[in-house]
Amino acid sequence: MTCPEGLASCSCPVEQGIPVHPMDPSQVPSLRLVDSRGRPVPASIEHDGQDEKGRTVWVRVAAAPEVCQGSPATFYLGLYPDLEEPGPDLDVREREGRIEVTSPGHYLVSAGPGDALRIERDGVALVDGPVDFHLWPDARSIIGGGGGTCRLASFQPAGWRVEERSRGRCMLLLRGRVPRFRPYTSDPSDFDPDEGFDCELEMILYAFSPVIRWRWRIVNQTGWQAYLERYALSLRLAEFPFSLQFGRPAAEGGLSPWVTCAFPSGVLGLACGFVDELGAGAGASLERDGGFEGIRAEDLACLPERPFHPHQYLQRMADPARGLRLVFGGVAPPHDGRMTTANPDVHRLFYRGMGRTFEGWLIVAPNAGGAGECLGPRYFSLPPQHYSDTGALPEGGDPVTFGEFGNAVHRCAQWLLQRQWKGTLWWGEWWREWDTLREQGVESTANANNALAPLYHYWRTGDQRFAICARRAMEFAFDIQLNHYRGNIAPFFHSRRFLMDQMEWVHMRYQRIDGVIRAAHFFGDRRVRLKTIEAMRRYAEALVCPDGAPGFAEGGPIRGRRVRAGADCTNFGEVLGICYRETGDPFFLQTARKMANWTIRQMRSWDWEKDVGNSYGWHFLMRGMLSTLKLTGSKRYRDWYLDMARRNIAYPVEQIDFRCWMCWLLVEAEKLGGEWRILEEALKRTRHVLKRLSSTGAIRDECGLPWSKWPTIWERLYDQKTIVAYVPVLSARLASWRRETGVQE
Repeated sequence: MTCPEGLASCSCPVEQGIPVHPMDPSQVPSLRLVDSRGRPVPASIEHDGQDEKGRTVWVRVAAAPEVCQGSPATFYLGLYPDLEEPGPDLDVREREGRIEVTSPGHYLVSAGPGDALRIERDGVALVDGPVDFHLWPDARSIIGGGGGTCRLASFQPAGWRVEERSRGRCMLLLRGRVPRFRPYTSDPSDFDPDEGFDCELEMILYAFSPVIRWRWRIVNQTGWQAYLERYALSLRLAEFPFSLQFGRPAAEGGLSPWVTCAFPSGVLGLACGFVDELGAGAGASLERDGGFEGIRAEDLACLPERPFHPHQYLQRMADPARGLRLVFGGVAPPHDGRMTTANPDVHRLFYRGMGRTFEGWLIVAPNAGGAGECLGPRYFSLPPQHYSDTGALPEGGDPVTFGEFGNAVHRCAQWLLQRQWKGTLWWGEWWREWDTLREQGVESTANANNALAPLYHYWRTGDQRFAICARRAMEFAFDIQLNHYRGNIAPFFHSRRFLMDQMEWVHMRYQRIDGVIRAAHFFGDRRVRLKTIEAMRRYAEALVCPDGAPGFAEGGPIRGRRVRAGADCTNFGEVLGICYRETGDPFFLQTARKMANWTIRQMRSWDWEKDVGNSYGWHFLMRGMLSTLKLTGSKRYRDWYLDMARRNIAYPVEQIDFRCWMCWLLVEAEKLGGEWRILEEALKRTRHVLKRLSSTGAIRDECGLPWSKWPTIWERLYDQKTIVAYVPVLSARLASWRRETGVQE
């Protein structure tokens, strides 16, 4: 593995998942990270994922390797049972409602009781006081037609706990809620105990680094949609710093990406890695501590700025006597824009059951420097073939290559990087089509597999820009598309149109989790992975019929009743297979078998002359069956899958609307049956699709009378991600076939 240059000055930790060949979990404690000279590097290495046989296939590695400026360094992960684990241990103690964690030579963190947090260096506090979540509604939620639909109280902590722990790594978790006041109330104590915003703060501490990684998340559980003029986390400084440094915003009017506060006892740095990616309103601010009860309307009326933003007043009123708070997140998000911008311009709106995540670093150091150097992606780069050989990439052992499609894949990836994998504070949303004449987006199509294309492209190329894209796409799927609202069927993933018309279509077809699960493994975010699996367990229990038929909730997610859906919803079999591999719970495999059997019975009645299939609909069927087939090895499922592949390639490509996700599914069919003609037809169809690709990476369509009174010209955005994700799978299989046969054409 290679590590990016420039980590030495701040000891910024690298933390990520590494796919490994199946190994017994008892061997994981013998894994070591060593440098190019064979010397062990202080690191935390943990089991983080299994296959269906319970063998370890993912490990989470956290380390702070020293890398010289100007050149990357090489490290090796392997079994070294005779090497002692280097470096000190974290000292974690729990007593009297307080958790104390000591990172030797770096800091002492004391969390609790309640929401208290104290960070010390050499016995002197740098942070000392309650953690606060600033969730402040704007006029739409405060006035709300006179009733105040979403007026919010102060943060109510539920306390700290140790969530994850190993020898050199520990995660502390603070949970709590910002309750919602009851509508029309004038009593400041009359808030609903069950409704509000759920709040979580994760602090990840390391024995081998002075850097503390933080990640905090909020979820709207108010029962209403909420509009927030601020959603930020606040930490109280122990004293007024004698020196301050701010990072320069990348864009005009932006907020600082990092802040460094110098004290006599040391330096505290805050780095917000999301600033340049999320855009307006996100970043860090230093503001006066408390005193809101002393602010009057008259104080604000004389301010020259309009419209009013709270951070402008609070920064101006900074007072050494009151103290300072570090505030970071959505400090001053602008008003939501039109849905006709190149990306959906959404900043303040929180639908019911949706939230946001922010992450960054705190640096506790003896001297200045380091905060700005923690910005940017920090991942070990692995050879692309390793991802294929371990099954992380769908190439599944074939040589990773783009072949004749390299130019097309890279054009599509660059096009998506510029137009889709960037956006607003709701980062990850994108249009399905873009009308080039009207400059209007059509139907937001985010789904939980959106992280796959950028993640695969990063693994194949090592371009860390796409790792950022995959991280944001995972957060978008988990925070926004996954409806966390507590109800009859929720949580569940929304259908693609939610951002436009709030359509809560509780449809089994859209429960797609492969992108979330793979990305959560790679980014080491275990809690996202476990929460997603638990959501799918509840969904399966509620909506899969006893005979295995898929269902959907007619009437909505809260009081809806289960009714049968069509066979094109059986892609849920893939979800069940993923959950079985992750947990080993036989419930998931049993349910997947029922669904596969139901699918075969249902399709016996199909009129194949009348109901002509297409790769759009068939990929749902084949995707669900493939997962169950691989887990069971059933000949019946294999024969059905091969029959579907043969039928697909039998239709003229113009008739079936070929989509490039079939590159992967047809390659899997060829591996099962050894039929070259399947690859041959897949190659023809892929070339047909790529002929329509413009020099910029777009695919253009036109529509006229009678469907469109004016000419309508649009660019299709849906195909590019399938080209990036799955066309290289076909290239890899062709390369493998040519290598095995010696035939080059």
